[in-house]
Amino acid sequence: MSTASTKWTANLDDRPAGQIRRRARRRWHARRRALVKKRDAIEEMYEPYLMQIGMLDRTPRGRVATARAYEYFGRELPKRQPRLF
Repeated sequence: MSTASTKWTANLDDRPAGQIRRRARRRWHARRRALVKKRDAIEEMYEPYLMQIGMLDRTPRGRVATARAYEYFGRELPKRQPRLF
């Protein structure tokens, strides 16, 4: 092990536990914000485009891939379940 990595490890061990937890918490929140931004980007940028080209439909049950999307990806369209009522 080099002296630089030993020095870094020693500094890490010298820090109070509260400071280490705060930094870990900040990193966790930063990752979480990044994921939320990605989700927002999908809803705001990609969803309207996919709806415009006919790959996605908005229904009361949520977003659904259309027959065109299944055809594009070479997948078989799932069979519909019979209505209960």
